[in-house]
Amino acid sequence: MEQFGDREHAAKLEGAQLKNVRRIDLRREMAAIVSEADRRQRENKSFRRELASWIHPNRSRSKDGLPKSRTTVQEALSAPGPLTVRTLARGCGRAAREDQLVSGSPAIAVLTTQTDRPVDWLATGQALERILLRGTALGLSFSFLNQPIEMSKFRKRVSDVIQSKGRPQIILRIGFARRTRPSPRRPLSDVLVHPGYTP
Repeated sequence: MEQFGDREHAAKLEGAQLKNVRRIDLRREMAAIVSEADRRQRENKSFRRELASWIHPNRSRSKDGLPKSRTTVQEALSAPGPLTVRTLARGCGRAAREDQLVSGSPAIAVLTTQTDRPVDWLATGQALERILLRGTALGLSFSFLNQPIEMSKFRKRVSDVIQSKGRPQIILRIGFARRTRPSPRRPLSDVLVHPGYTP
């Protein structure tokens, strides 16, 4: 994508690297890794239980977690969504969608750091902030495919795909979305305190 180098520079400013996955064969390999990791996660009852605790019906007024529409499951399943996620391993259908998302995305990138210490996690967050802000200013949308990052076996395979000795921290899909709906956010006053504020 145009100006991708600008986002690579933004990552470097924080001590991280942004690797663009350009070759179609590597994109297909990445799709296979994401799909397999997604299946493995959803076969895990503990994972499904935790995921369910963060999913709310679309009409929920909660400012935490995700509305059901963010999980790409039909609106009709919105109300019973958490129960559905807890009890069913929906890996096959979702994995197929992940494959389409990866192979059909305008850009796939992996944010990496040299090591995997707490200081690197901080650098990852700061680099991600820069990348998202710069991309948003250009009208880009971002989504995350982090299933492989959360399991060491698949994380190593991501490193092999991008031919990096660094540690993959985040997998990003980048493109221009036709339509987006913002996720719920807490009011600024809930998360930011002015230095002169006294309760």
